[in-house]
Amino acid sequence: MQVTITGGEPLGVIDQAAPHIKQLFAAGVHINMNSNLSLLDRATARWLAAVGLRSFLVSLPTADQKTFQLITGRKLSLDATMCGIQIAIKAGLPVVVNMVVTKLNLHQVFETARFAKSLGVVKFCATRASVPANCQDFGKHEISRDELNAMLTELSRVRDRLGMKIESLEFYPPCSIDDEEARTTFSLARSCTAGKTTAVIGFDFQLRACPHIANGYGDI
Repeated sequence: MQVTITGGEPLGVIDQAAPHIKQLFAAGVHINMNSNLSLLDRATARWLAAVGLRSFLVSLPTADQKTFQLITGRKLSLDATMCGIQIAIKAGLPVVVNMVVTKLNLHQVFETARFAKSLGVVKFCATRASVPANCQDFGKHEISRDELNAMLTELSRVRDRLGMKIESLEFYPPCSIDDEEARTTFSLARSCTAGKTTAVIGFDFQLRACPHIANGYGDI
């Protein structure tokens, strides 16, 4: 049994989450956390390591400061995330970086991976952005089928040139991927897990089949 603590930004409410993290650890549940790490300090990192956090999945949209500010809307967010990654690694907490890819940062996949490697990260993911449920028009940001294939080609180059472990965190239909090797690596190795091996408990205790579904299916 594994639990991933996600958000929003869980480090923003770490005091409220702490008792539940302790309870999960005491029950023998493996704990992971999704975060941008911009709020991580050394004391919190040491505490999370002590209670048995297995890994961080860190959102890093780009290594380019200007694009980072454009995507996140924060002036110092790249520096804060970079510092958080270094703190986590020094505390012995494994860090996996995930780059959510849109038209804004598609051309920066390889450089972002190289930046992550310079911080000590050994596994890099690039994942096509899903259309937000509350977005009326995501067309100017959503990558096309050809751009998806370009993203996967860059991921393979990250593996071959930088020696990093790679992954894409969504299931893509095999027919959407042109290259046979990429199809095996990024599609046939994954499947949609909604309602089969994963479930989501929202902040309001509503049970959902996957993180992309807004519908609740009952109060846990």
